[in-house]
Amino acid sequence: MNTEKGLDRSVTNHVTPPTGAGNVKPEKEKNARDSVENLILVWKNKTRLKTSSISGYIYNIKKFLKWVSATEQKPIDEYTFLEMPLEKIYDLTEQYIRLNEVRFDDMSEAEIKTKIAPKQLNSTYCGVKKWLFINKIINNTKLFRQIDFNKTTTKTSAIDQEVIEIRHLKTAFNILPLDEKVDIGLYALCGLRPQMIHAIRVKDIFPQFYEIKDKTIHLKKPTLIVGRTPNKGDFDFLIVLPTKLAEWVEAFVNTKITTDNIEEIKEIKLGNCKKIKCDHRDLNDVTNKLFKTLKLNASPYTLRSLGDTILERLTYIHNDEDLKEFLMNHTGKISATYGLKGILKSKERQDEVLRKYQCVEDWINENIFEVRGKAEKEKADLITDFAKLSGVSEEKIKAIRELFDTGKMTIEQLKDQIFTISKETTKESIRNEIRTLIKDELNNGGE
Repeated sequence: MNTEKGLDRSVTNHVTPPTGAGNVKPEKEKNARDSVENLILVWKNKTRLKTSSISGYIYNIKKFLKWVSATEQKPIDEYTFLEMPLEKIYDLTEQYIRLNEVRFDDMSEAEIKTKIAPKQLNSTYCGVKKWLFINKIINNTKLFRQIDFNKTTTKTSAIDQEVIEIRHLKTAFNILPLDEKVDIGLYALCGLRPQMIHAIRVKDIFPQFYEIKDKTIHLKKPTLIVGRTPNKGDFDFLIVLPTKLAEWVEAFVNTKITTDNIEEIKEIKLGNCKKIKCDHRDLNDVTNKLFKTLKLNASPYTLRSLGDTILERLTYIHNDEDLKEFLMNHTGKISATYGLKGILKSKERQDEVLRKYQCVEDWINENIFEVRGKAEKEKADLITDFAKLSGVSEEKIKAIRELFDTGKMTIEQLKDQIFTISKETTKESIRNEIRTLIKDELNNGGE
């Protein structure tokens, strides 16, 4: 069981152990009492925490105990740690925090990179307190020694941060290579959590929305995907890939297919992760490089925030906040989860989601990719049909319609142009009929 996925927010060489102590490696049995599996069971029996939260605490405590073992020059596991005097535990915990805390005011960028992210360090601190409480070493976590340290994860205040805008996103999609466009698209257009982007695979796509044939995958667009995010336990949620992003994903996955084995193809990741195990830092490398190119002082997470803003159309157009929250992987109301129960097998439910999502699809096409949405195309079809009935030549209609389809003309301009030409054509047709009638009348009178 991989409990470390998506949890490590630090570099690997945080602390230099004392000389000669780096090779302390306590032997582990498969069913040892300090195995991750057994520790999860202990935590579950004593707390109401989710498995994902428990896994995070266990991972960070093990990392801390690895340092304690090096410091004490003897193997220390979760249970031998409890045998230490309480004051010793307090001192070791504080020492670990002081060695690894981030101080943005008096540290260089290089120094900060050698430290543990504040959020993870706080998880270690809280995890140690909870572990002592679970094992009745302390009666209340508040009785543990108070250790003050920076728990802020941002290097600058929110007021200094810029917000990514649509113009930035359009530029990004114009300059990024295909693999990075897929990552940024999943982040900004779908609002995915960063640790989820490198977790979803071909097998997570709804079976009805993809076909694998001749070592090539074909997606039905827009594409529905069911995901399970690592830090949300077993909570399933829904992902909709807009058409353009689905085209990129399709092309990118096809570059990774090297086998005829269908099961192996289903295991291919949709995101740009070249390693067996990826976490959000791999994505941050992409976003930070992009922001530097754009000269934008923003946090990578603003991309997810932009995704939330884009999906907000589901709320004010269809009054369906539940669906929006579900797509953002927020628990929201319980009706959001049960309202979509059975969607994997129900074409009717899938069609309903896609019908509502169309407003998002159209907005993305028109404002980001400058491609006409389905609703506007249907209006344009009606207008051009009217022109045909009015007798406008196919050549003229085709020329005007091409301007609209390529984004050089708005729907209003198309309507005005077609109606003007149709009016002129109708007038000319009436004139011709009148001329014909007069000519016939004159010919009849002449006889």
